Amino acid sequence: MSPNSSVHAIPNNQNRDRKRVKVYQLDSEGVWEDKGTGCVAVRDFTWIHVVHEDPLPPSTLNRHDGDPIPLLLKARIRKDADFIRQQDTLIVWTEEDGTDMALSFQEQEGCNELWTRINDIKKKLAAGVSVPGPDIDALPHSSEEEDNSQDELLRRSGDAYPSLPTPSMGAIKEIEETVFAASKGAYGRNQLSKFILAENYVEKLLPLLEMCEDMESTDELYSLSHIVKMIVFLNEPKIYEYILQDDVFPVIVGMLEYDREYPSAQSSYRQQVSSAQFKQLIPIPDTSIATKITQTYRLQFLRDTALARMLDDSTFAALNSMVFFNQVDIVGWFVGSNGAGEEYLSKVIGVLNEEIEEADGGVTRDEVVLFLHELSTVAKGMQVTLRANYYRMMAKLGLFAIFDYTLGHDNIKIRLAAAAILASILDHDPSLVRSFCLAQVKQKQPQLLISLLISRFLSDPDPGLQSQMCELIRIILETDESALNGPGAALSAISSNDSDTDDFLNLFYEKCMENLVRPVLDLETHMMESMEPQKASLCVHVCSLLCYIIKSHSYRSKYYVLGSAITAKVILLLRAKESYVRLAAVRVFRTCFGMKDEFYNRHLLKHDIFSAILQCFKDTNGKYNLLNSACLDIFEFIRKENIKSLVTNIVQHHKTMFTDVDYVETFKNLVLRYEQNNEGPTVGLGAEDDGSKDAEKTKPDGWAKMDNDEEAYFNEDDDENGAESNSSSSHIVVPTIASSTDAEVGSTATAVSPSLFKRSASPLGLVDYEDDDDDDDIFSSRQRALSTPASQVGSSTPTAASSGRVSFTLNSSSSASAKRRRTASVSSEDGGEGK
Repeated sequence: MSPNSSVHAIPNNQNRDRKRVKVYQLDSEGVWEDKGTGCVAVRDFTWIHVVHEDPLPPSTLNRHDGDPIPLLLKARIRKDADFIRQQDTLIVWTEEDGTDMALSFQEQEGCNELWTRINDIKKKLAAGVSVPGPDIDALPHSSEEEDNSQDELLRRSGDAYPSLPTPSMGAIKEIEETVFAASKGAYGRNQLSKFILAENYVEKLLPLLEMCEDMESTDELYSLSHIVKMIVFLNEPKIYEYILQDDVFPVIVGMLEYDREYPSAQSSYRQQVSSAQFKQLIPIPDTSIATKITQTYRLQFLRDTALARMLDDSTFAALNSMVFFNQVDIVGWFVGSNGAGEEYLSKVIGVLNEEIEEADGGVTRDEVVLFLHELSTVAKGMQVTLRANYYRMMAKLGLFAIFDYTLGHDNIKIRLAAAAILASILDHDPSLVRSFCLAQVKQKQPQLLISLLISRFLSDPDPGLQSQMCELIRIILETDESALNGPGAALSAISSNDSDTDDFLNLFYEKCMENLVRPVLDLETHMMESMEPQKASLCVHVCSLLCYIIKSHSYRSKYYVLGSAITAKVILLLRAKESYVRLAAVRVFRTCFGMKDEFYNRHLLKHDIFSAILQCFKDTNGKYNLLNSACLDIFEFIRKENIKSLVTNIVQHHKTMFTDVDYVETFKNLVLRYEQNNEGPTVGLGAEDDGSKDAEKTKPDGWAKMDNDEEAYFNEDDDENGAESNSSSSHIVVPTIASSTDAEVGSTATAVSPSLFKRSASPLGLVDYEDDDDDDDIFSSRQRALSTPASQVGSSTPTAASSGRVSFTLNSSSSASAKRRRTASVSSEDGGEGK
């Protein structure tokens, strides 16, 4: 299947709508991918061509005006290929390389025409009839006499329609043999499907199940099961539609309970199907959608349960495609332009805003949550456009407001459903949740969604759900901040349009960060002897989140680590009895060293970090485990990167702790690196000049010299924090930054030192020019941005992740379950105030 280089004519306007199709391809994850829209035709007798409906300009296709237009699809009609027609406008088949393809027609007439053409060609190929070479579309349609002569030729070739015996107890064996023989070839399966549909043969087989079970005829039951399996494997959509009917499906799965290969393990498919309850919270006005929902469940039951062990690729693809297109129709109805689906969802979500547990009609709030979970799971597999429309509509109807009720529910099933709904939202677009939190601030909601999620993360007793909530918090904190790191980041971020990300991060560090790390801040020395499993698990999760924010939120995370007691508390975790807790703490420090930031290095050295790490390393007694390797990795990284301040501290102050370690070469090489660093200076340079030059080279942000006032500030700040390290309730107010990241320049918790923006006398004798007016304007605006209080993060209107207007329905500030709701509108187009 590849584009063809020949010239392809596009059908005229009269035939265009009839032959207009969408091309789908099944990817490796089982999702149908839309390849484009074009016009279909049969060329060279056995080739299906789909030409681009609106070809791109020649420049985008790397071709000239006179070059041919490439094909959207080129597929060969083979006699052994299974072309399956589903519904009225869909044809599905499998290519020679195993790729599953599908054509979705705009009109049923075009699908009928192509389906008839494919069947005619396959008949001729199976009968060995020689076919003309010219384009089949250019040939005149055959007359009735010609069709009859071709059918006669097919009968003479021995491939006539099969004739099955009338279903009865005595004819079951003969039916099995005949169906088996006809199912060996593609043409035989096609003729068998026609016979079964014409004679309504499946309906005649249904009474045999009860007769065989009453007479306990085991062999006949095995044969009957085999017959039904072969009929299902014909992959005929009309047969599927019949067996999925309410009165037929239980009998079909009853036949599939018997398996000749496993005679002693009879399944209970009928009991499972009968126990499944299909309850509509509110009657769906469109009966076809309700039918598709039921059909989808039964198709999934056949695929995943009844036929799971013996499914072949073609049947699996056929069932998958039917499920997918049914789900597209279901989600499409809810987000359709007619408004019926939106009105239905509005009534369903409205049940959650009632203060009573059970609304009119017996619909409970828990049932609404489970319904929304199922719908979100289906929408998660849809294409991006349909999925975006779904979440935009659900945000407007108040989907985000349900978490006040669901995340703190006593029933673990409801909490899991709520976590799954939130995960599907974050998988689509995390900025929707961040924008909703900012909208809550603007509406002065009593509890933010991110605060509620952190609270449930710290208090949920289920370890699996706790781990899932930790991952949800990490996804919410994902930003593109790291892309702005480096020289000039501070200036370029002044004009950044992504203000909602900055506002959210300011909000998080001001109101949520302390609560998130509270399990670590509350640690005491006596707790290390015996830590409860839930407490230990929380500390491990908090450490993993610390590793992430240190790497992702470069400025804000550094400010928090340097200005809080979190470092001393994480060092305390290195004394824990549980090795996995100590490993989590080691990873935090490895992340800090990996930033290659002198502020982190000096801060950790003042806490005597290497005494704690080396003691943790010694406690492993040289065992080859993950903790031992993680400790060695820190020293190996410091040696390879030649971080001189750390190398000097390790060798000068802690050499006695690793002199006896001889099973690895890490420490010997570390001492050798220290000796190399202390060798004589390079000829022509003094020792001090060489050291200052190396320091200048290691500056990641392009500043040649660090201002004395800034360095004095960080030294003074660390000393003060060292004296107050035992206080775990210190509150750090992070200044609002105009960008999601900042250049590595100093800042204080209260004000920015004026010396940061003044030119200092250069030790190299450079001319100190007068300040330029433009520079003054830039740095003045920067100072104004830094002085903005963090409490004003909700004053700016958050920007929607996708184009258009996204509305969030919020709960009233007085009660999470109040009937009245207020809507905060968020627009990415006009930046207006919320409505």
